[in-house]
Amino acid sequence: MQKSIWRTELRRGERGQVLILGIVALIILLLAIFSLFDIQNLIRGKIKAQAAVDSAAIAGANWQRHTLNLVGELNMIKATTLLIDEDIFGIGENSDTFLEVQHRDDEEPVNDKQRLQQLSQASDLISQMQYRALFICPLIGVGAAQAAAKNNGLSSYENFGKAVAMQNSMLAGSDERSHLYDFFKEDEYCSQHLYGFQWHVPYLNMLTVLLHQQGKGGLGFAVMPSGEMIGAPSLYTDPPSNPDFARYLGSKMFYEAVRGDDFCYLRTLLLSNFSSKWWGNIKVKQNTNFPKESEYLPVRVKIAASSAETYDLIADYGVLEELLKRTGKDITPLKKKFDWNEPVYDEEGNTVVSDERDGKLNPLPAIDWAFYKEEWIDYNKNVTRHWERYLDGTFKQEAAYYSGAVARMDAFFSPKLLFTNRSGEKRQFSDAVEGYKGSGRYVNRLRTAESILQASPPTIHAYALAKPFGKLQIDKKFAPPHYSSMVLPVFSETALIPVALENPGMNPLADINWYLFLLNYMPALGNANTLDSIPQDLQRQFRHYHSLLKKVDDPAWRQFGIDWLERPLGYDEDGNVILRQKDRCNYWPSGNNGDCGIRTMPAAKF
Repeated sequence: MQKSIWRTELRRGERGQVLILGIVALIILLLAIFSLFDIQNLIRGKIKAQAAVDSAAIAGANWQRHTLNLVGELNMIKATTLLIDEDIFGIGENSDTFLEVQHRDDEEPVNDKQRLQQLSQASDLISQMQYRALFICPLIGVGAAQAAAKNNGLSSYENFGKAVAMQNSMLAGSDERSHLYDFFKEDEYCSQHLYGFQWHVPYLNMLTVLLHQQGKGGLGFAVMPSGEMIGAPSLYTDPPSNPDFARYLGSKMFYEAVRGDDFCYLRTLLLSNFSSKWWGNIKVKQNTNFPKESEYLPVRVKIAASSAETYDLIADYGVLEELLKRTGKDITPLKKKFDWNEPVYDEEGNTVVSDERDGKLNPLPAIDWAFYKEEWIDYNKNVTRHWERYLDGTFKQEAAYYSGAVARMDAFFSPKLLFTNRSGEKRQFSDAVEGYKGSGRYVNRLRTAESILQASPPTIHAYALAKPFGKLQIDKKFAPPHYSSMVLPVFSETALIPVALENPGMNPLADINWYLFLLNYMPALGNANTLDSIPQDLQRQFRHYHSLLKKVDDPAWRQFGIDWLERPLGYDEDGNVILRQKDRCNYWPSGNNGDCGIRTMPAAKF
């Protein structure tokens, strides 16, 4: 009787095991199906995000192009209305007698103070219009970029809105760091440097409108444009340390390398002296450079008085000679008839001529013009030669320049995944069968598989770069626009370009958590002797970066990295080590298992 009961229980147990195996197999099948849905959503999300940032970059660069052309047109208005039409300068007279001065009295009709003052006022008014364009037009590009991104499927990103609102609070004077803007908003500064343009009021109002702009993707920013932001934090050590730990700690690549155990990236750092408080006296420096134009999508143009360097630059590039050729006349450049020195007089008021050009006055007054800043330069020839190894053709001369006006757009997009619920908590199908009799080992395997699938971050980061292109025609050839030194309305095209070719970098506000980590955590680190002595609220707020610093602070982990770098990989015929893991950091042979005549060892597991 007891034997029969035992057999019955055994059969029931076997049937139960089969049922559990069947349920697990079904769940695994469902898991595979759902994972394929997630993979599809990720791929679609990446395509959507990239298309959105591409269109946003084009839209932003288009308005940079409009900004440059508008500023260039205003330069042309100065040249025509204020100079050619103003008879005080006698443009068109014989260059041999142009503004020639033989006696002090000869200066009076030329230096009519009242007329010069009127000319200066007219010039300043146009300069103010140029500054208005430099502040406002790029912001139109910011709005156009948001519309383009939202029309391509992106929604507003909450952290972008928080970052822009924080910057707006600084500008509005309601933030503890508002003092960084105060000097540049003063009437005296605006009067002396911006020709009286009170820039901050319309600038802030427009940013506020953009922040609350309604679109298909909701309120706020869907993409973050590149920019130069006042208050952006950077790190340094005081006194300087060797090695410069601030350079590592202020780089996101460093934390990514620590998280991924990228010992090749960290090989120099691992051999450093990690004594107590190895990070040194970390200090935070906030950017105080005001670009005198829009912080978002700047075109890097300055308004300043002309100088001898301006003339020399356009002469060196051949621009002046080309312009003289186009007239079809035999014209002597005025520069050959005068120099930059005022006439020198003797006691009787007669000129003392040491150079025949000293008797000439400067024919152009100190009118201010819009010039390209230092960022506008030709490409390095070595760089272009390197790129041309991978391109079908060579760079066009008119496009081979670093532009001060480039539009980078960054976006963070979180696709909807089946493995993540709306609250952001990861759920696992293994939880559904946990607790059933005999299911323990299957649940563990299933949970491991799910964890691997869920390890990839759900947020997609996409970015793109575009710039406006302009060109000059010199001696029947095209040349970059900055060869004219002064901004001219010669920009006609906008195109996407490789980010690796000319990257202005991501806007500091694009990653608000990283921004606040540098701004708030790093000063506390500089004042702390140990990582554990950093205030608990900062440890919790920035626990991701704090945990990675704890990892670097662990001697066992650093030694593991050193051992990995020193691991032998190749030997000669006598058994001597001739290749170590660190030797492969910069060069990884391909083919033939990386043999290349060296007897290699199998890869170690770690």
